[in-house]
Amino acid sequence: MSVFQDILQKRFWQSLFTPTPGSGRTKFTFEELRALYDVLSKNQVVTEANKALVVETIRSIAEFMIWGDQNEPRIFDFFLENNIMTYLHWVLQQPGNRTGDVAKQVLQTLSIIIQNIRSETGVYFLFSNNHINNIVEIRFDFDDEEVLGYYISFLKTISLRLTTGTVQFFFGNRGEGPVTFPMYTEAVKFAHHKEGMVRAGVRTLTLNVYSVPDPDIQQFVISPSATGYFADMASYISEQIRVGCRLASRTRTASSSDAVHAQPRWAYRPHSLHGTPATPCALSARLHSSSGSEFQATYPPFHIQLPPFFT
Repeated sequence: MSVFQDILQKRFWQSLFTPTPGSGRTKFTFEELRALYDVLSKNQVVTEANKALVVETIRSIAEFMIWGDQNEPRIFDFFLENNIMTYLHWVLQQPGNRTGDVAKQVLQTLSIIIQNIRSETGVYFLFSNNHINNIVEIRFDFDDEEVLGYYISFLKTISLRLTTGTVQFFFGNRGEGPVTFPMYTEAVKFAHHKEGMVRAGVRTLTLNVYSVPDPDIQQFVISPSATGYFADMASYISEQIRVGCRLASRTRTASSSDAVHAQPRWAYRPHSLHGTPATPCALSARLHSSSGSEFQATYPPFHIQLPPFFT
């Protein structure tokens, strides 16, 4: 990858997790709104011939919905009456639209709308009828890094709007078997993705989920179907410690009077994982100098904070 391509990629990931400014428009008309809706109505199936038109129309929908929510309730009511969320879900159900421009635009539009809607009615409209859960569970082309980036940004944006009042919309199968929580379970699948911004987005989402004082959330995250995430995190932290130990073992201590030569032997001494919530660990090294003398180097202890139910 060239330096130029690397810069572009970094800008892309940063833009996903930066709030999007408004368009600057101060007035939208019903004539424009009806024209947009007519375009969507006439283009239920997306093809190469109409893809650019559909993408631009979906982009404009976000501006209309946000402006209507904040300035003209009748415009937002128009979207309510005409089930715009149903259309967006329908578009993504078409296999060819789970990658590329259409997928990215739908995910970005939903993220912008969810982030900026202010009215309680608007929030409940977006989250009701299970449309968001259905979109979350769609199998997008995650080999496309841009699609994955928009998807994680979409999930993180939803998590920012979680409250004891809205969380009810994101649980599935209540009273019909094991409870599901797609937003959470789909996100944690990418907890150890190679891209740092993806990992950061997932961790932000999980912290947002844990901060909601809802008994159903608390029960779900410690259920057998969800605790695998914590086991994975423990393994990940353990591996990072091992990497740190290997890097540290390559260091050499030198002094003007007595150079140090031999390989240091590092020891990682974790205390029991079932002890205190903050688990202390220490690194130490036994070093040999060129004169044959031996001394011990001990590094300050550090702590790993474990979830309460691990203690």
